[in-house]
This record gives sequence, C-alpha cells and structure tokens, in this order.
Amino acid sequence: MREKIYILIFGLFISYTAKCQQMLQFDHNLINMYSINPAYAGQDNNIHIGICYKKQWIGINGQFQSFYFDAYTKLGERPPKIYNKYSLRISQPSKYSAAGKLSEKKVRHGAGILISNDHLGPSSRFNAGFSYAAHYRFNDKIKIAAAFSLGIVSFSFNDEGIVLANPMDETYTNYLSQNGQASFLNVNTGLLCYSAKWELAYSAHQVLGNQIWFRNNDDLSKIKVHHYVSGSYLINVKEDLISIKPGFLLKYVTGLEPNIEANALILFKKNYWLGTGYRLSNGMFTCFGLNYKNMRIGYSFNLNTNALINYSSGSHEVFIGFIL
Repeated sequence: MREKIYILIFGLFISYTAKCQQMLQFDHNLINMYSINPAYAGQDNNIHIGICYKKQWIGINGQFQSFYFDAYTKLGERPPKIYNKYSLRISQPSKYSAAGKLSEKKVRHGAGILISNDHLGPSSRFNAGFSYAAHYRFNDKIKIAAAFSLGIVSFSFNDEGIVLANPMDETYTNYLSQNGQASFLNVNTGLLCYSAKWELAYSAHQVLGNQIWFRNNDDLSKIKVHHYVSGSYLINVKEDLISIKPGFLLKYVTGLEPNIEANALILFKKNYWLGTGYRLSNGMFTCFGLNYKNMRIGYSFNLNTNALINYSSGSHEVFIGFIL
C-alpha cells in the first residue's frame, strides 16, 4: 500500500508541475487580493502585512501544505493636503473650488513583496518576488492601476522512498539527470480598475513560460502561464453595520478547463467577516475572521468536491494580517 501511495504522489507531482495548475490557491484571497495580483499594492494609504498557512488534504499521508508572506504599501506620497478656506491667497482664486477638499495626485505608486512555498508530497515550489504598481486617477470615482513583479521560482523534488511501477520512466530519468531541482526568473503582471464600490482585475503569472526538466517534450516541460480575472461589488445593506461583497474569480491555464469561483464576503460593523465560495468541479470553502485594532485574524475550511473527496476530509487555512 505504501508503494502505491508513493507512486500516486509522484504522479500527482508530474501533473502538478507539467500539466495542471502550478500556482498556490488560497481562500483568503477574499481579503488579500495582492497574493494573486500585484496591482493591489498602493491601492490605499496603509501598509499591509499578511501571513497565510494552509494544511491541504487532511487524511492523505504526506506533507501537503502551503505558506505565503506578503507586505505591500504606497510609495513616496505624503498625507493629502487640505486647503483652509480662510487662508487662501487671492493670487490663486482657482484654489477656492478646492477649499476643504483633499488634493489627490493623478498618479500614485505602490510596491510589495511576496514569498511563498508550496509542498505537494515530495515536491516543493518556492517563489519570491518584488512588485511595483502605478495607480492613475481617471476621474473622481474611478482609478486604474498597472503592475509587474520580478523574482525567482524554484521547483524541487525529494525522491526518498519513491517506488515506480516503471523504473525506466522517461520523466523520472530526466528528473534524476538534473538533480531534482530547477530555478528560473519569474515575471508576473497585473491590471486593476476600481472605485469605492467595485473592482475588476486581471493578472498573469509565470509569463516567461520557462522550460523545466521533467520531459524532453517542449509543451509538457514548460512552466504554464496562469491567468486570473476577478471582480467584486460592495453593497451596503445598512450603513456602518452590514455590507455584502459578492464577487468571482476565474483562473485559466492553457490546455485546461477554466476554474470558475463564485464567492461572497459579508462584513459586520467592519470588524467581523464571513465569506464563502464555490469552485466549479473543484471544491467549496467557508471562512470567517475579525479585525482587532490593527490586526486581522481569519480561518477557512475547504472541502473538495472532486475525486479527492474519497481520500481527504478537507483543508484548513489560517490567516494573520496587519494594517498599519
């Protein structure tokens, strides 16, 4: 039985790295979208710090867990200037129209870092990158942002205990010839259009499509470009008491069916939240948390609705964040 499990794990690893989605998937994207789109850096005036840990596939033996740390903020912008209507200079009469209002620049800048590690049994994927974003005030209500991130991504594999049905498997022999590890330059991009009520975003990850070492076949041995499209709309049910934020997240990898997620976040007094989401043909999740002073704490439970439901009782995820 143990040999069968190891063979299954290696098969999952090959699918994971060469054919299927290679990116981390977290439920707390609902409250921390920077983890999938660098354009969210600098969206507001705060410093955001987040740590998230996910224990996957409870009930299946092996190390199936994911982790990320991120931090992002605006750059080089002082607090908005407020004009005092009693101290305006007559030589600048145009300033009267701005009396008592915030003077906001047309362009603002943001930056952030993201470090993540994903274990799938004996396989591991490490990512570290720095991002920059530019936000443009289109008008008094709408802003648009464009961003990119630059970093490294590294794949590794621990073959201890692995037993193959076919010891001459081409994928496995190619892996052995390159010491089970490969690292590449990684580039991600992001776009964001938003207002106080709604958001619409797109991001692309691993856009360089680097070659990896699992097979000689070019198509099967490339890091896949991952596309994310997301959107949300804020509905105030009762001002400063209850708000609902329905949204969606579409993930697409060339050669695979799109992964569609419908989600919703309910905010209570801006101090508590309850969220839920359903991923078509994949799984569903529920998360909840609270804001305490400058800290955010959240927990999520994810249940698979695909074939893994026969082997796993679900996944657990914990998020701790700070807004400074």
